[in-house]
Amino acid sequence: MDLPHSLNQYAVIPSPEYSGRGISINNPEYKQECPGYLSSAPSDPKNMKTSVLSLNLYSENMSIMKYTRLLTIIIISSFMLILPSCEEKDEDVLPTLNNLEAGDADVTSTTATLKGEVTDLGNMRILEYGIELSKTQIFSPSTKVKIDGAPSLGTYEIQFTGLTPNTKYYYKAYVLINTAEHYAPEYLNFTTKP
Repeated sequence: MDLPHSLNQYAVIPSPEYSGRGISINNPEYKQECPGYLSSAPSDPKNMKTSVLSLNLYSENMSIMKYTRLLTIIIISSFMLILPSCEEKDEDVLPTLNNLEAGDADVTSTTATLKGEVTDLGNMRILEYGIELSKTQIFSPSTKVKIDGAPSLGTYEIQFTGLTPNTKYYYKAYVLINTAEHYAPEYLNFTTKP
């Protein structure tokens, strides 16, 4: 390419009027319609049919301010095209669980029917739900009886068998979300009959 007395640079300049089909560059010096992006520098800048503006870096007609303004437009436009849009992600909301008191009719010497309550399902995928039972307040060791799938709002009950007579047990409702268990905020207890 023959460059008379100047160094030419080519830059893609997106326009706010870009509609997906082309870009119009309204520059009084070049007065041309540019229908696309430049993939390589054109061989003849006078016949450009791309969204490229030939910048004459040593022109006496253009001041430093014009270059600064033009470079600012190029930089801002590039960031607008490159950066992904940042959408706010919905915050994860855990389900709300409660333990319900075991009544006298719910407990025998070797069995117990225990109830949990779901008052809010949250917005996370629940894989299973149930009740955890233990002879210790730290729930180690413990026994879980589960129901696969997500619960409905309201109460559910779990039957435990093979319990030791005249023994204090602790229990709490839980749900499994992915690989993490989420529990009711406090545990309750009951004592099996002699």
